[in-house]
Amino acid sequence: MNSELRSGLANLPKPQNEYEMMVPEAPDEADEDMAEPMEEDAADVAARRKALQKAREEAELRKRSQVC
Repeated sequence: MNSELRSGLANLPKPQNEYEMMVPEAPDEADEDMAEPMEEDAADVAARRKALQKAREEAELRKRSQVC
């Protein structure tokens, strides 16, 4: 049985390892400028809003503490 199996496998065609690789083109830097901006991280949004609120409160406090 082993000899039949070996002879049967020997009659098989040799494998063909031919591959074609397709690599997408890299975008130009000009294309990157026209692309949509990345969405801002939620933590960054919260920090920016907090800083704006703090600046508004400080400006309001300065207005109140000025003596005319």
